[in-house]
Amino acid sequence: MKKLFKIVLILSIISGMSSCNEFLDINHDPDILEDAPVEMILPAALSSPMYILGGDGQIFGAYWAQHWTQSTNAPQYQGYDSWQITNATFDGRGYGALYYYSLKDLEHIRKIAEKEENWTYFLMTTVVEAYIYQVLVDLYDKVPFTEALQGEGSDGFDPNITPKFDDGEFIYNGLIEMLDDALSKNLGAVSCKDPGDADILFGGNMNSWQAFANTLKLKILLRQSNVNDVTTAMADLKGKAFLTSDAAFNIFVNQPDKRNPIYSAAEIQHKGNLSMSRTLMDYLTGDIEGEDNYRDRRVEYLAERPKDVPEYHRALLQGDYLNIDYATSIEELSRPMLKFDHPLYYMTEAESYFLQAEANLRYWGDDTKAEEMYEEGIRAAFDRLDNIGLVPTDDDEYDAEVVIDGYAKWVYTSEEAQLELIWMQKWVSMTNIQGIEAFIEHNRTNTPYEYEVSPRVDNWQNQSGIDAYEKGCGWFTIALNNVTSDRYPRRLMCPQSEMDGNPNVPVELRSKKIFDPVWWDID
Repeated sequence: MKKLFKIVLILSIISGMSSCNEFLDINHDPDILEDAPVEMILPAALSSPMYILGGDGQIFGAYWAQHWTQSTNAPQYQGYDSWQITNATFDGRGYGALYYYSLKDLEHIRKIAEKEENWTYFLMTTVVEAYIYQVLVDLYDKVPFTEALQGEGSDGFDPNITPKFDDGEFIYNGLIEMLDDALSKNLGAVSCKDPGDADILFGGNMNSWQAFANTLKLKILLRQSNVNDVTTAMADLKGKAFLTSDAAFNIFVNQPDKRNPIYSAAEIQHKGNLSMSRTLMDYLTGDIEGEDNYRDRRVEYLAERPKDVPEYHRALLQGDYLNIDYATSIEELSRPMLKFDHPLYYMTEAESYFLQAEANLRYWGDDTKAEEMYEEGIRAAFDRLDNIGLVPTDDDEYDAEVVIDGYAKWVYTSEEAQLELIWMQKWVSMTNIQGIEAFIEHNRTNTPYEYEVSPRVDNWQNQSGIDAYEKGCGWFTIALNNVTSDRYPRRLMCPQSEMDGNPNVPVELRSKKIFDPVWWDID
């Protein structure tokens, strides 16, 4: 009965999220949250960040990760697909929502937990706060950190509305310190509360939360490894426990405003907009224009075949939404396989394995373990689709080993080639669920490779002086109809609300465009 009550409470809170402003008002109703016990606040505090990042954030992330592209004769997300983003685009419903609602509620619980030495709640909220801050740094570069969530009182409410902006590298160091501090606490102390079902991610399993913290640390260290020497910190992580299950939750039911937010957007609110990008589809199929003998069976459960042309998959080049000669509507295009009850994911088991594969290869000196983790990552990505009910029991062709022994087979030629395999399969594994992370990781790894000739150019696949764009390569293509002079996006711009109301916004941040890299992005 208690579990049912908590699920009903969360769903009642998120029911307004089809209108983001309504959600935020409900989520921060002081009668519901600020005076409630922490175990009552926790489910909403854990779910709201992913409803924001896994909602509209998932859509723009998937477009910029070239998992998805805009359908023809559908205008809703053409701005995302043409890279036409302003300072206001993700202000209130993204940046502002994360700061003034998600982070504020998490910090409220965290401070109470610290005061009461309730280290289980302290660990959970610290990990999720660190996760959010890393996403903010990766998207905006400099953001408020040391002066964020401060103001009158000490519980995180009534925040300072003109906080200073901290450098991304400084924040990264602070996140590692936060996580180390939370991991050092005695989770067996009598003052610790068992969150039980209030923990919608792991059901109160603190071993899983510690593994989540370690995996997040691993991601933070690898993300900055192109600009900082992380050898010592990586050595300290070797042998730690990492995620062996998804950090995800599923509280959705098939009722209005209580479904998975991406399903609601794609299938109800803005039906007919989201289609699969040819970049991804050509990589999974080997040649989307070829015969129906696709090399990666996951394509059938990541994408629905076109309703009007079900014999094979069809997909537009990125940003080619004006091409009505190829497809007059979404009915002639493959689109994301989305269901109302699919989970939202902070991190997946597959992502954990791919991170460990890279760490073993680059820092831990174990090439055999790197290969093992790489293959486990592919298996976990296959299993995830099966576990959420997409794969029929009679599909005998759905087999991760076919991919492991096929087009994604481990190679022994060079570390560079091995890393490319890891990063490509990680990118595939994030399809439909981790668009923002896939976009950010692409910026770090330059994988998939960014092809530099626009498809607007005649014979664009075969230009002298550069490698040819071959069928099945999975390389990014410059979005047709882009407004950035063919420059790929790298970030989001400083939010308009900060530009207008915070004199502490750094001068250099005010002029940054979406094609300017963040601090760790040097490629």
